[in-house]
Amino acid sequence: MARGCGQGVIAGGGVAAVAVDAPAKGSGCSRCVALQRQFEAQRWELVRERCAARSFRSLHERACARERAKQEEVKTLRADISGAAALRKEVERLKARLAVLSGDERSSADRLRMKNRALRSRVAELEGEVERLRSLNRQLQQATYGRRSERRCGSQRHRAALASPGESRSRGQQPGAPGHGRTPRPALPVVEETREAPERCCPHCARPYAANGASVTQLIEVEVSAYVRRIHRPRTRARCQCAAASEAVAAPPARLFANTAYGVSVWAWFVLECYAYHRPLRAVARALATMGVAMSARTLFDGAVITVFDGRRSPTGTMGT
Repeated sequence: MARGCGQGVIAGGGVAAVAVDAPAKGSGCSRCVALQRQFEAQRWELVRERCAARSFRSLHERACARERAKQEEVKTLRADISGAAALRKEVERLKARLAVLSGDERSSADRLRMKNRALRSRVAELEGEVERLRSLNRQLQQATYGRRSERRCGSQRHRAALASPGESRSRGQQPGAPGHGRTPRPALPVVEETREAPERCCPHCARPYAANGASVTQLIEVEVSAYVRRIHRPRTRARCQCAAASEAVAAPPARLFANTAYGVSVWAWFVLECYAYHRPLRAVARALATMGVAMSARTLFDGAVITVFDGRRSPTGTMGT
């Protein structure tokens, strides 16, 4: 703002002040205007320089950051190079160790190969001997129990005696007829049972006995009593913090229908008693009571409806207890 030509010019809001002497009356105003324009040009030049300085400062900071990153990369590469040098040294050491293998070790490897071939040939010879003994055993069994055995001859004599006229055949085992022996029952399940030997050491020197096989005895048993089948289902839980981790429990046993305390074997026995042997429900209930399982006839009836009639319950209600 100009207060007069003789007092000078004050501009820029206090940024700068330019004072001039009192000029002639005709040229004072034009000089003030020129000075004001010069001041404005200098002020904008200063602003541009400050903006350029700020941009240069930001560029300098970015360059410093890139330089620091490059230095970190250089450090990492140097560490990798040192590790590679250590690995190269280890490889060289192993190569030297491999080259130092003596001829004795190689000759021992050759001896082991020759021994292996000898053992394989011995195994082949033993297998041939075993096959020969098996063939001899089959021949002896054929000669003892084959078609020309005493049982076969006795059976032929028995058929010839039956074919002779004028003789009546009595019931039961016939004299001279071969016995059929014990009937094999391969369909029955086998429950293994092991009993400990009465003595495990010598009574004189107390030296323990060595295992010498086992004597097998077979007996056919029938279980007629009920029992409680208690099933322990292991549970596992995750030890990690993963979102998909959860608790795992072993699968429950199979049931004929939900929420029943009786296993499938009970209902199978019930169906066999009712529909194969035609026993009434109350008789089946009494038979279960003698085995220690108290079940009412109503429970058996509901079980029969669910088991036999494809899960349709009786019209009077739910399952009994």
